[in-house]
Amino acid sequence: MTYWNANPKPEKKIKEPYKGLKRTALKKKPFVKEGAEIYGTPDLIKELSFIMSEFVRLINANQHGIVKCFTCPNEAHWTDMQCGHFVPRKHLSTTHNLLNLKVQCPYCNEGLAGNLAVYAVRLDEKYGIGTADYLKTLGRTMLKRPAYEYEELIQAYKILVENLKSNLITE
Repeated sequence: MTYWNANPKPEKKIKEPYKGLKRTALKKKPFVKEGAEIYGTPDLIKELSFIMSEFVRLINANQHGIVKCFTCPNEAHWTDMQCGHFVPRKHLSTTHNLLNLKVQCPYCNEGLAGNLAVYAVRLDEKYGIGTADYLKTLGRTMLKRPAYEYEELIQAYKILVENLKSNLITE
């Protein structure tokens, strides 16, 4: 005596109604507060981050463009180094804070995920005990900059970067 169906019915094939259709990108509208001020768009934040990265590397470079990694003894040309963040960039309140931005070699910044233990010690040595904790606390605060502030900062740092580049000795 068998308790199961020896000849099961074939399963029905389900039609895929979305097959062949492509998704369209959503158009993001900027966040507008009380009518006039549009808060920092991702493009402006990205551009300011790029300019400030150049600034941090150039301001720490010698006349030949050589910079030293903040967390290890590596030295290289400023174009081969990176701008490391102690508090991650997702925290906008510290993303463009010069205390949070230091020159790092690619190995420390990417390979060691910022080498944060050494980074914290060096921050406290250079700027005083509690600086690393201050940056962590600052990273948890909210910051909303209007778009015009980002534009002003971009223009100011562009001028500074051009001046620093012109002071380098090219051989």
